[in-house]
This record gives sequence, C-alpha cells and structure tokens, in this order.
Amino acid sequence: MIEKLDWSHGNILAYEVSGQVTEDEIQQAHDEVDHLVREFGTLNLLVRLPEMPGMEASAVNDRLRFTKEHYDNIDKYAIVGDSRAVEWISKAADAVTKTEIKHFDLDDEESAKAWLDHTV
Repeated sequence: MIEKLDWSHGNILAYEVSGQVTEDEIQQAHDEVDHLVREFGTLNLLVRLPEMPGMEASAVNDRLRFTKEHYDNIDKYAIVGDSRAVEWISKAADAVTKTEIKHFDLDDEESAKAWLDHTV
C-alpha cells in the first residue's frame, strides 16, 4: 500500500509504503509527482518504509519506469526505514544518480523532514 502522508506540502511529497504495492498505487504516485514537477520543476521526496514492501509483477516495471523518468526532477530523496537493505539501497542509489539520497532510521524521521526542508 502507498499512502501519501499528511505533512506533504509545497514541493515536498511524502509517502509510507508497506505491504503489497499495486500497479494502480504506483500510477497514482507517478501522477502526483508529475503534477508537482509541472508546478515546481523539481521536488523533494520522502518514502517511509516500516517494512520492505512487496509488489505485483506489473508494478515492478512501473517502479523502474518511474525511477528512470523522475530522478532528474528529484533534488533530495529521503528514505526512512530500519532495514539494512533499505540503508544499502539508499547508499547505492546515491552513488549512481544526481539526486541526493539519504537514509534515515524510522525514529529519525523528523531529521529527514528538516533535511528536505533545507534546514539541516
């Protein structure tokens, strides 16, 4: 499930991703990102992952397309989660994209928000 977090504002978009992720949910997130890119040019993104989500097979292709289409429009990408896999993926992605990607533990989400707001 992909749930937009209430504190999303301006060019900052935040989601919690958990459980099984569907193709429709990924498409809705794509549409929201596209809207903000048209409005602001770029955005900052936070994804909270309390667990590693599963995806429908069709959603995997959508996720890859999203990554290819939008990394140039994302200035900062905060990934919040306690999984070592999440931390490793964050570091690997940061090394190969121009997007600034940073991992935060679940109990440090406030720091992630401040980082996205450019106050850290």
